[in-house]
Amino acid sequence: MNTISRRSLLVSGGGIAAGLVGAGFLTGCSRNGDSGRSGGSADLTYTFMATKELPDAGKVQDALNDLLAERGASFTVTLDPLQDYNQAMGLRVASGDPGDLYFTAPWSNSYATNASDGNLLELDDLLAEHAPELLASMSSDVWDAARVDGRIYGVINQQRFPKMWGFQAKQEVVDQLGMDPATITSFAELEPFLARVKQAGQLLPWSTSNQAHGKLFQPEIHGFDPIATTLSLAVRHDDASLTAFSWFDTPEFEDAVRTMRRWSELGLVEPTPPSANDMQTRWNAGQTAFADAQYLPTNPQYTDFPTIGNTFVRTPLLNTDGVLATLTGINVDTPDPAAVLSFLEALNTDLEVYRTVCFGIEGTHYVTSADHEDLVEAGPQQAGYDPNTDWVFGNQFNAPYRNPADAEARRWDRERELNDSAVPSKAIGFSLTTDRIRTEVAAVTAAIDEHGPLALTGQLDADEALSNLRSAVERAGLPRILQEAQEQLDEFKG
Repeated sequence: MNTISRRSLLVSGGGIAAGLVGAGFLTGCSRNGDSGRSGGSADLTYTFMATKELPDAGKVQDALNDLLAERGASFTVTLDPLQDYNQAMGLRVASGDPGDLYFTAPWSNSYATNASDGNLLELDDLLAEHAPELLASMSSDVWDAARVDGRIYGVINQQRFPKMWGFQAKQEVVDQLGMDPATITSFAELEPFLARVKQAGQLLPWSTSNQAHGKLFQPEIHGFDPIATTLSLAVRHDDASLTAFSWFDTPEFEDAVRTMRRWSELGLVEPTPPSANDMQTRWNAGQTAFADAQYLPTNPQYTDFPTIGNTFVRTPLLNTDGVLATLTGINVDTPDPAAVLSFLEALNTDLEVYRTVCFGIEGTHYVTSADHEDLVEAGPQQAGYDPNTDWVFGNQFNAPYRNPADAEARRWDRERELNDSAVPSKAIGFSLTTDRIRTEVAAVTAAIDEHGPLALTGQLDADEALSNLRSAVERAGLPRILQEAQEQLDEFKG
C-alpha cells in the first residue's frame, strides 16, 4: 500500500521490516534478560483514550497482531479503548490494573502524579536498549521535559508542541456573517457574531460541555507556562525568577469567567452543558457554529465540513506542558518491559503499524487517495474504527493527512517548523514532584473538579463561582502546594 513520506530519522532505502531489524525490533523480545519474561509470548494491554465507540477495535487488533507477527514479534497487543478517560483511568490505576502501557498527560491521567506515585516504569536505560530509533527521534532537550526527579517515565507522543489556543468555526457560518477570522484576537470579540448566530436560530452559537470544554481561559494565550495544569499552577514564560502562582487568582482568569457567564445569560451557550461526548457529537454533526480549539498552522480539518479560525497565542511557547501534552507510560508492574518498548519502537517508527492503530484496516476503515499518497479517505466501514486522535498513539508527523488542504500545505512540515521556532520557557524541563504533597494534591484536584467547570461554563453568577472556587482550593491546601512548587522551582533554577 502507499505510505507517507518518511522523516529523515526513519529508515531510508530498504523496507520497513529491514529497518526494524537494525533497530532490534524483530529480536527485541528474545533479549529480555532481567527486564522481562524469558521466552514465551507476551500479550500487552494497550489502554488509550477514546472519544467515541470503536466497535471494530477487535478486528483492528487482529490486523495489528498479524502485522507484528510478520515483523517477527514474539508478543501480541490487546487494544483497550477507554471513554471518559480521566475518571476511568483513575479507577484503573487505583485498582492496580491500568494495562501494560497507557495514555497519560498533564491534563488527563496526570503524568506527574503517576510518575511521583511510582505507577510508571523508569525508561532511561530501556529506551536506549529496546527503542533506539524512538530515542533518537527527539533531542535530549525535548526528552528532558519528560524527566520527573531526573528520570524519564513516559514516551513523548511527538506532535506540534506549542499550544496554539484560539477558536474554530464552520466556514459557511463565517461566510454568512461576513467575518474575517484573522481580525479576531480574543474570545470576547466573538460575542457579536455569536449573538447573530443565536438570532438566526439554526445552530448553537458556542460549544461547551460540563467538563469545561469550550472554556475561555487557556494559560498559553497569556504567556503563562503551566507547571501543574490540573492544579492551575503556572509561571510566566519569560520570568527568570520562576515565581509560581495560581491562575485562578489572575485577572485573565476572572475575565474569562465573567465573559462566559455573560454568554450564558445571553443564551449563547446551553444553560446546562452536555457531556463532553455529546458536545463532540454535536460539533461533528455540524450543529454548533463556534468552538474553542488549538487552531493549527493549516486548516484543522477533522470534520466533514470546512472550518476556519484563528489562534490567540501571540508567542508560541516551547514548554514542558506542551512537550508533554500527550505521552505513553508503561506500567511499573508490567511483566515484560522489553516487549512493551519494542512495541513502542514499532508504533513510532513503523509507518504501517502506526497507520493501523490510528486509522484501522485499509480498504475497510480507510482508503489511500488515488490523487495523493499522503492522503487517506473514508473507507466503507469507517464508522467501525475511526479514533481521529493520531496524537494519542505516537509520532503524529508519521500520519497521513485526512484532507487535501493539509496534504497540499504539508501541514506536518509547518508544525515541525513551529516546534523549531517556538520560544523556550524559562521553566522548560521543570516537573512538579508531588510525593510530599499527595494529600493536598488529591484534595485540590477534587475541589477543582467540583467547582472549576461551574465557573468556566457560566452556570453560576461570576462572583459566586469565583468565590466558591478560590475558597475551596485554598481550604483544600493550594497554598501548601504553591509553597512546595516554589521550593522546587528555586532548586531547579539554581
